[in-house]
Amino acid sequence: MLVRLSNAPRPFDWGSEHLIADLEGRPASGPEAEVWFGDHPADPADVEDGSGRTLDAWIRDETDGARLPYLLKILAARQSLSIQAHPTKRQAEEGWAAERELPEAAPHNYADDNHKPEMIVSLCDEFVALCGLRDIERTRELLAELGDAASPLLERIRDDASLADAIAWLLSGDAQETVEAISLALADARSDAFAADFDNARRNAADFPGDPGVVVGLLMNLMTLGYGEALFLRAGQLHAY
Repeated sequence: MLVRLSNAPRPFDWGSEHLIADLEGRPASGPEAEVWFGDHPADPADVEDGSGRTLDAWIRDETDGARLPYLLKILAARQSLSIQAHPTKRQAEEGWAAERELPEAAPHNYADDNHKPEMIVSLCDEFVALCGLRDIERTRELLAELGDAASPLLERIRDDASLADAIAWLLSGDAQETVEAISLALADARSDAFAADFDNARRNAADFPGDPGVVVGLLMNLMTLGYGEALFLRAGQLHAY
């Protein structure tokens, strides 16, 4: 059975002004970041069968009531998104259960108890992603090309085991002087081996000056997807689009 679905775009300010509208063949109406086609309670899709039901209600009424095991989104980012790592199933179940005991006004990080592996499929000719941490020796080579500005970070990254501590240091606030020095060094950095990585980091530094995520991104694998190409991310893997 085929069920026709629709949903309103979510108007986050990082969304494109026209990409989703172009895809759906309608006039643009301001920033449109993503459209959800699923039964997630935060924004279930509308079922276009004249009943006025959302997909969660349709599934409850017309099937055995099982939830969809995935959420399909159309994503249209006009600038870099934050670096994220989604929980494993065990982390999600434990985190969700623990947060149910917190007061409603307290900060909550878990929207549900599901793990969140992810697959992105490009609908354009150039979709840029950062995925996982680069091989340690290649990362040391990249940082060496940034000269003295990157020396404090390079000294901390000795092997794979040291990467987590180095990233924690970058994000702690204690490394802000190094973050800003690397951001300045990027302006003049030229490299045949890492040209794309430096270009991407320069764009991020221009959009988010002083953000340590710019430097964390330099430690990650840069991938550019063409139309129809896909990238799978396991739960817990660092990524950014």
